[in-house]
Amino acid sequence: MVVLNQNYFSGWRVKGFPGAKAIFYRGKIGIPVPPGQHQLKVYFWPRTFIWGLSLTLLAIGLSLWFLIRPFRKIWFVIIVSILFVISGSYLLFGLQSPPQIQTIKQALDKEFAGDLEGAATDFKTALTYYPESYPVYHQLGLILTKLGRFPEAVRYYQKALQLWPHWQEKPYYFGLAFYHGGEFAEAIKSFREEIRRFPGHLEAINNLAWLLATVPQEDLRDGSEALRLAKRACEATGYNNPIFLNTLAAAYAETGRFEKAIQTAQEAIEKALLNGQKPLAEKIQKRLKMYQTHQPYRGYR
Repeated sequence: MVVLNQNYFSGWRVKGFPGAKAIFYRGKIGIPVPPGQHQLKVYFWPRTFIWGLSLTLLAIGLSLWFLIRPFRKIWFVIIVSILFVISGSYLLFGLQSPPQIQTIKQALDKEFAGDLEGAATDFKTALTYYPESYPVYHQLGLILTKLGRFPEAVRYYQKALQLWPHWQEKPYYFGLAFYHGGEFAEAIKSFREEIRRFPGHLEAINNLAWLLATVPQEDLRDGSEALRLAKRACEATGYNNPIFLNTLAAAYAETGRFEKAIQTAQEAIEKALLNGQKPLAEKIQKRLKMYQTHQPYRGYR
């Protein structure tokens, strides 16, 4: 995403690659750019300005026509005045910032202040003005994810990806929403992208490992990779994080190493209880019973 330090106005245009366009991005001009090298040409050419210019030229043409033909003065004054007023209005309006931008700025202010419900409402209002704005769909999905409204967040994330499939600003949140929304393949893609950008993001590593070990669809599971990722997260935390140990146990079970799964699950339960995470310990206890009967775990956390 290329962001220009220039306030967004309706009418900014871009040349440089097929489908290039300028979009509203946090009050500035955003240009979604696909991978590769591109030379961009950005210019301002709003439709209202074009209409105003056209009407101005028409008014000038009529003025000249009246000058070389017999006419009644009053009609000349009335017609030309009307045309100049209309064209002037179009020209001035074309150079103004659309008032709808204030709705997005207001939404961003509310999000920054912690009023996520208010921000979500304002972003939904903004979509009535900017129905093809990737950043608005993305930001709305992000807010809904933070609010725990995952199925709703998935709808907006999917629309964002339809508009611009080459870019995810915060793929970790995409992954969370897709996972809780049951879109496991998209969740895996998003977590992989997050790890590609931020190799040290342990939560993303753990979430990807969990999916690869427990997702119901057999074609999406990969026990070997899940085990490698889970060990990576546990090693980075000294095998002290019960959530990561829970994932490691699930990965062991997926690869058929049930004795290790049982041992690791018991360690996870102990760590969770020491940390005061009794609900987590109870969940792991249920999975431990499955491992003791040589059954891998399938489903959500």
